[in-house]
Amino acid sequence: MAVCPYFGLSVLLLWLNCLFLQAQPKDVHTEGDDRMILAYSFYLKQKMSLDYVLARFPALKEYVTNTTIEWNREFLSSVNTIDSILKTHLKDVWAKNKEALYEKFIRVDNSGIEESQARQFVDVVNDRSYGHIQSPIMETFLIWNPKYMKFPDKEFSEGYTCKFSTKDTHKSLPANVNIIYPKSWLAVAGDNRTNIIENFISGYGLGSVSMALSMEISKTNYTKDQLTLLLSKENMQKTLQSGSKVTGYETDFTIDNCKAAAITYCSEKKEEDLKEICFVNKKYSCYYKNAILSLSFSILSSDCDDVNKEFRKYQKLMKRITDNIVILSQWGQ
Repeated sequence: MAVCPYFGLSVLLLWLNCLFLQAQPKDVHTEGDDRMILAYSFYLKQKMSLDYVLARFPALKEYVTNTTIEWNREFLSSVNTIDSILKTHLKDVWAKNKEALYEKFIRVDNSGIEESQARQFVDVVNDRSYGHIQSPIMETFLIWNPKYMKFPDKEFSEGYTCKFSTKDTHKSLPANVNIIYPKSWLAVAGDNRTNIIENFISGYGLGSVSMALSMEISKTNYTKDQLTLLLSKENMQKTLQSGSKVTGYETDFTIDNCKAAAITYCSEKKEEDLKEICFVNKKYSCYYKNAILSLSFSILSSDCDDVNKEFRKYQKLMKRITDNIVILSQWGQ
């Protein structure tokens, strides 16, 4: 078994990456489980390294203790949730692999480490307390944070966000738009054959909630009378796929000073195995000059009661995202 002779900063990070690849249990069946194992391995190695520094370098005790408190305050609840879920998913396989991870990490020879290197490592962990953790580990911790699982909008309001700008990817569009979205979501380029510019998927691409940013271009600018007609419930309903049932409509609000409206609708789809999938969707639309800007949220589930419950849970997040849209072109950008 290969071991790392010391955990100087750069060597430790490289060594951790190698260990993650070696430590995956062969019985893992899903990418989600793989990510959780990676995140837990990251935590376990970090904890054991901090324990070693604490025992060997008394002068660093206060720094290590304070750093551990800060890191645990942000992410320990996620680690505990991940551990619990892996116990459920993998049962005895996870218990054996967790024990194997511990045995692997405890055998590392740290005798060559100096106090300056140990302090460097604690610096890195302290920085991680502020969310500076590599993907997909950081996103996995956010996904399984119990607070964010219950209140998805909290991730957004507490500053764990990313920004997408059409200015960076689609310079030829008539309207440059900024979208702020949760850090645990994955941005995926839209299909050139459609008007979708970018897709955003919860669970870092594995979740059941998605958002699509689209833009349609007209040859001429829209008039005020046209906007009133286009944003009416009747007209927005025409843009929905057949079989959709409208359950809500909102108007008299703006998106970054542009007149807007939103329509909520549900639909069902049968898979090849005849399994029925239920969808709840909410589409926000606004107009800027000759561009129709739409932000469409979709939640899916095999349980229609569950999908409605999830929709209610995500409504605050949908509003936060929409309220934070910036149409840069209005401001000369």
